[in-house]
Amino acid sequence: MSVAKPGAGRMAAFWAGVTGGTPATAGEVVFLPPAGPDGFAMFCQPLERPLPDRLPVHLDLTVQ
Repeated sequence: MSVAKPGAGRMAAFWAGVTGGTPATAGEVVFLPPAGPDGFAMFCQPLERPLPDRLPVHLDLTVQ
């Protein structure tokens, strides 16, 4: 997921709360590993250019 600088940490913290994962930071990039065997991973990284007016992102999550 690309975010405005310096929002990668905040974005990863939000998704860690949703998924139960524990974020790992490497510079400005944050990796959120799967919280369990059926979980999913994501990277949050800052964009090097200005964010567009509309950033089309759609995530489908299944909550058990």
